[in-house]
Order: sequence, then structure tokens, then C-alpha cells
Amino acid sequence: MEPSVGSAPRSTGITVLGVVMIVFGGLGLLSAPTTLLSRELGRQTGSGRIQELMWSGGFGVWMMLSLGIGTVMAALLLASGIGVLKRRAWARKTTIAYGIAGIAFGVIGQLVNILFLYPKLAAFEGGTAAERGGAVGGMVGGVVGGLFGMVLPILLLIVMTRETVKAEVCE
Repeated sequence: MEPSVGSAPRSTGITVLGVVMIVFGGLGLLSAPTTLLSRELGRQTGSGRIQELMWSGGFGVWMMLSLGIGTVMAALLLASGIGVLKRRAWARKTTIAYGIAGIAFGVIGQLVNILFLYPKLAAFEGGTAAERGGAVGGMVGGVVGGLFGMVLPILLLIVMTRETVKAEVCE
């Protein structure tokens, strides 16, 4: 589609960002059923001890809450991505809301890991070498994954608060 006479050309970067948001939002919507399926498969394949750690006590409550909240956030990201592609003013606002919520959710997730998960993983110290290795890998993966998970929300906040983006998306 050609831009109408007098309107600014559409930014390819904003279009790409909208597509990325749609892809990540769609993948996020698949994460809850996939997590629940892997929980069941884990029980059946002999990793019951790990599953018990993940789904019991305070961390188990967090797992269920984060699945629900994460699904809502994924739907928000998907809808916002569609809105960004269509250059809707509301999409910029919901993307900013997603960015703020995503950063907060990431920080809270790291705190929950520190308080509930990592102490449980450290308890594997007396286990087999494979269990100890899995515990260390789980802790490292949790920190790195949590930090990586905040990249998109931070990027969205940086991009969507720029005046040029505001002018383009809200035109």
C-alpha cells in the first residue's frame, strides 16, 4: 500500500517490531499448555523429584500464578503487536504497559527464584553428580533466562517512548 499524499512513510523498524511482538505473543500463549504437559511428562519419565521441587510450596504457587499472568501478558503482547502493525494509538499505550509489566514480572520472578527455587536446588548438594550438575545448571539458567526475558520489554519501552514512534503510531 502506498502512503497517502502528505503522510509520512511507514517505518520498517516499527513493522518488524510489530511482527516480533506477534511472534513472541503467540509463543507465549503456547507456553502454559506446554509447561503443564512437560510437568506431566516429567513425572512419567522419572524426574519426579525435580517436578516436586518445582510445583510444591511457595514456588509451586508462583508457578501457577506466573502461568496465568504470563498467558494474559502474552495475549496483551499479541494484541499490541497487531495494533502496532495497524498503527493504532492504543497499541502504543498497551505496548508501554506490557513493557512496564514485563520488567516488573521479570524482577519479581528473579526474587521468587532467589527466595524459593535456588535454596531447593542447593539442597541437591548431597545428591548424585548429575543432580548437583542439574541444580547448578538450573540456577545459572534461571538467572540468564530471567535477564534475557527482560530484553523485549526494555526494548519496547525504549522504542515506544520515542517521539518519532509516537507520531508514526498515533497518526
